[in-house]
Amino acid sequence: MNTQDFEPPFQFVGSRVLKLTQTNNFLYLTDKELNRKVNVEYEIKNISRKENDLFGLLHLIIDVELKERGKSKNQYKCHLVIEGCFVCNEDIGEDKFYKMIEINGCASLFSIARAFLISISSQSVLEGKITLPLLNVVNMVNKRKEDLENQDKISH
Repeated sequence: MNTQDFEPPFQFVGSRVLKLTQTNNFLYLTDKELNRKVNVEYEIKNISRKENDLFGLLHLIIDVELKERGKSKNQYKCHLVIEGCFVCNEDIGEDKFYKMIEINGCASLFSIARAFLISISSQSVLEGKITLPLLNVVNMVNKRKEDLENQDKISH
């Protein structure tokens, strides 16, 4: 099948790593008992129009922390900020484009970040790697909206 028949107007333009910091004192990341903590946030930095196209910039911020259970002080921490650019060549309106960046943009960038972290973590230890879990982006976006609404209620 020709993929052009199935391409939506919303497209990924490209991505770049804006920030990466990691600390590690593991030698091996094998089948050890690990406490894992992964936090994912996102921020739509900009939406702009150029002629008939809408462009959007999205930042995905991922923090990973692994600690060995027990008395060991072994830990791995990583802070990654990845930026993605997206375009829509149909006039769908900024509100719908914003929603598409939230869902489709976060999903796209998270899969890129997963591959990136597998690569850098496998080069940071003698054996093993860090594989982020799959992410239900729809639930993440809905939870964020719910949290923001609750914050608004508390502040009023």
